[in-house]
Amino acid sequence: MLLKNRFPVADRYLGVAITLIALNVLFAFASPYYWSTYNLTNILDHSAIALILSIGMVFVLATGGIDLSV
Repeated sequence: MLLKNRFPVADRYLGVAITLIALNVLFAFASPYYWSTYNLTNILDHSAIALILSIGMVFVLATGGIDLSV
């Protein structure tokens, strides 16, 4: 008897999650400054504009406003 996969979406993203965890561990061993507060705030500072724009785009698409072909 064949068992059906009950969580196909979870299996699809499991490889991505494992890869992200492996890369974080690799970078943490490669540089002692990877998990420093300065580095994390620098990453958040540089990605803040893209995050704000993407939240706005999701809001417009979810409400059925216009098509944002970016």
